[in-house]
Parts: sequence; C-alpha cells; structure tokens
Amino acid sequence: MSEIERTRSRLRQHGLSYYLRQPKYIASYSGYLFRLLKERWSDRRVSMYIFEMPLETFRRSQLQSNQNVLKQCINSVEPMLEYARIRELEEPAWNGNYVLELERRFARGDFCFAMLMHGKVVSHIFVTQSYCDLGEVSYRLRLPQYSVGLYDVYTLFNYRGKGLYKTIFSYCVGECYNKGFQRALMWIVSDNIKSIMVHSILGMRRITLEVIMRQRWGLRWHQLRSLSIDSSELLKLSGDH
Repeated sequence: MSEIERTRSRLRQHGLSYYLRQPKYIASYSGYLFRLLKERWSDRRVSMYIFEMPLETFRRSQLQSNQNVLKQCINSVEPMLEYARIRELEEPAWNGNYVLELERRFARGDFCFAMLMHGKVVSHIFVTQSYCDLGEVSYRLRLPQYSVGLYDVYTLFNYRGKGLYKTIFSYCVGECYNKGFQRALMWIVSDNIKSIMVHSILGMRRITLEVIMRQRWGLRWHQLRSLSIDSSELLKLSGDH
C-alpha cells in the first residue's frame, strides 16, 4: 500500500477536519496533496499482464517441498495478529495499517493459505473469489465464475531462502482445485521480468489479458488487450535485449 493510498484511506475514515484540527498532520496532508497532483498530472503508461492457469492441469507433485511445514487455511484476523505486527516492522510503509487491510480482505470473503513454524505464521498467499484490485494500474477486474485470484504473497525475512514460496504456491493451488475452482489468475507488471520468470516455472505460463493504464494532463484511461501467449515468449524477447 502506497503512502497516497494510506492517506486516502485515513481521509475516508476521519474526513478532512481530522487533519485541520491537528496541526501535526497538516504537513502530512500537504505532502499527500503534492504527491497526488504529481501522480495525476504526470504522463504515465503502466502495463500489467493477467496470467491464467487451468487448475486441472496443475502438476502438484512436481512443486511440493518442505513437507514438514504445517499448512493452514485462514479466514479471520486473529491467527495472523503476531505475523501482521512483524510484517509492519519489516515494511514500515504499511504505517500500522496492515491489520486493517487484513480485516477488509476477510470481510469481503477473501481467505489465505499460510505456513506455520513453531505454531506461528511465517508465510502466506491470499485468495480472492470476487475481483482483482490491480493497484499499479488503478483498475478492478471482475473474476470469471469458478476462478480465483492469487495475490499478496509474503514471507518473513528470517524464513526466506528456504523454498517456502514454492511450497505455499503448490499448497494454495492444490487446495483451490479441491474446493472446486477451475482457474487461477495472477497479475504481474509487464516489466517485472523476475516475477514473470518465477511464476512461469511454477506453472503460470499463459497470458490472457494486458491491462494498460495511460495518464496525461490529469486524465486517466484504460485499455484492455486480449492475449493468448506463453510467458516464455516474453522471457525470450527480454533476453534478446
């Protein structure tokens, strides 16, 4: 969550008078206005790819690892409170609002698959059944029926480098298939070659849609382009350059 999004959230909760009554927040609000104007009036073009994977073709056995790690489906905030506190320390940009974000996600019906070590959550991946918020391009994409969107994968610093991402991804996709879903979608910014490469290895190879945000002189519009390409084509093109 960016600083602009956090300030906008606080404004929705408290209103403008919240800042005007407390001088110590005036600088924060002024900075928010400056960043907002800069964001809206600058010329921008951001592109995001939508990856799709049929769950029935997912070869789960090839991706499983770390079988000794306890895995769990979570749909409430309580089991994640300590995890959320540590993540807020690791990512100060959340500004103490990560628990509120978790509450918002669970309230709309999202859930997450988490991995536990010593009884504590150390890694997770969120699943949505309703819509995908493509934050980088400021667009909300409605999910097709029997599809899930996978987002916000995070592992605590002290547990990275142990192959947990592969494990949580495998567990999540397998459980979604067991719940009756047919497709999994993920969204990745088009110039994030590293992420495209990782998810291509995990099975997210087919790109079905490109969402393009164009912005100029304070006006913002979107372009949706249907695609049917393999991620290997993108990786080959990036390697050529």
